[in-house]
Amino acid sequence: MQLNRTEKWLLLLIILVTIKVFFFPPFELQLRSEEPRRALISMEMIFSGNYLEPHLNGWPYYNKPPLFNWLLVLFMQLFKSFDEWVVRIPGLLSHVLLSVAIYFFAKRYLTLRVAMTAALFYLTAGEVLFYGSVIAGQIDLFYSLLVFLQLAFLFTGLNEERRTPIYLSYLFLALGILTKGIPSIAFQILTVLLWLFLHGGSVKRWLIGSHLIGTTITVMLVGGYFYIYSIQGGHAMIYLINLFKEAAQKSALETSGATLIKNFLNFPGAFLKLLLPWILLLSLILYRSSRLSSWRNPFVRYSIAVILGNIFLYWFSEYVTTRYLFPFIPFLAIITAHLTLSAQESKTERILTYFYRFIFLLIVLAPVGMLGYILSTERNLISSPWLKVTGSLLFSFIIFLGMLRWKENRLLLSVLFVLLLKWYSQWTYYPVRYTDEQINSLIAQIPVLFEHSGGNSIHLLGQPAQHEIDISLGNWSLISTTFTDPMPLSYQLPYYIERHQGSVMQFDTTPGKNRFYLVRKAEIPQYDDLRETEILYEFVDDWKRIPLALIKT
Repeated sequence: MQLNRTEKWLLLLIILVTIKVFFFPPFELQLRSEEPRRALISMEMIFSGNYLEPHLNGWPYYNKPPLFNWLLVLFMQLFKSFDEWVVRIPGLLSHVLLSVAIYFFAKRYLTLRVAMTAALFYLTAGEVLFYGSVIAGQIDLFYSLLVFLQLAFLFTGLNEERRTPIYLSYLFLALGILTKGIPSIAFQILTVLLWLFLHGGSVKRWLIGSHLIGTTITVMLVGGYFYIYSIQGGHAMIYLINLFKEAAQKSALETSGATLIKNFLNFPGAFLKLLLPWILLLSLILYRSSRLSSWRNPFVRYSIAVILGNIFLYWFSEYVTTRYLFPFIPFLAIITAHLTLSAQESKTERILTYFYRFIFLLIVLAPVGMLGYILSTERNLISSPWLKVTGSLLFSFIIFLGMLRWKENRLLLSVLFVLLLKWYSQWTYYPVRYTDEQINSLIAQIPVLFEHSGGNSIHLLGQPAQHEIDISLGNWSLISTTFTDPMPLSYQLPYYIERHQGSVMQFDTTPGKNRFYLVRKAEIPQYDDLRETEILYEFVDDWKRIPLALIKT
């Protein structure tokens, strides 16, 4: 079924607003969370010319494989910049491309409208729209794209009994391993096992052969990287053990009993809010007709299997943040979209009516909320505040009228409105946050540090962090080793320092001669040569709340 003229115009508006809110924010907020660490590793690849071995402050980095850093390097070299917007482009592009991938894969097995709805639900999933896209310089949006392609090609191969999609699935499995390590293997194995369970456990000869060839592709690509890494002098065994340890710490494999119970209770809410507001439509599963219709569709059934087969690893994890769950959002969007369109077709619309009433309420409250925020904030921080309030009133009024007039297009209008909410936040929250960052965050320390260093490069001095790692199942340790890396501090500091000086902020354990160092103030007396050294400047690291000092040796 083709889209009508109104739907095409609404879709065009959605595309234009998507481009605006994702790629042209009014302010570029500073890197936060894991973003500066990803940027640092990529910058140090460029500074050193060593693209094979990830480094952080000049020391080997073992927590993540390098594929995402290679992608960042590509964009940094392309735009000749290390700025925040460049660091975030790969993640934002991955998010948009994943929406497109959902559409094209879903269209093969669902109707055009269900495919489009699933893509739009993912594109505007609240957790990504208001959180993930703000810190898009992290791995997770790119990794979600790889996982979806891996599992979507796997479904195509299994469902249509074709070998080529199976091989492509294992290709993306390899890319996923080279991006985030072990989790991609778990996605592949658990999904295949649940697929076999749902289909009576029958294993055809072609399937065994295809998986063996696919596994060979994965082993050759991943093993090839670690072999080259090893012969170039890297500690491949430490790298591999640490990747397993990283995955185990963020799964149920190393979780205590008390934490298991706590996470069992807290996880469902955290998981379901990933797809707000669309997840409210998942309640359509209460209708037997919608439920049966969705289960009969092989792609929807597979999406359910992906979630059920893999979610328990995260459900009982000792440490998991919502961004680790991003790979599940596409499959959640597919299920919810199919339930929604099935309900529309079968006229079981009571829940849909309640949902649209909720959207109507948000449309009315959005301008009021913006006005309240502006009145509670220093007026000079937000440019043209009354123009923006008027604009939000106008946009909301147009959406409101559209919802009343074009009832058959309420879903598209709701998507457009959710994107407008993102735009409203950029009008209000972004300028306030940006101003605060320039004054009160670590970025404000950078010009002061280089003023005291006379523009000379700044390095890092301290005691390395010791790590004992192993591959274990519960208390049973199979293999163990140790390694050291630079002392922990906010990654914003070395990112902005290296960006300013254009060279590595080298971590040293003993002071070199005639160098400027950042050092923990309390550790200065530990160095005999530094006891009489003058402190040029001192401040507190935001992350660990530890006083740091700038000195010259």
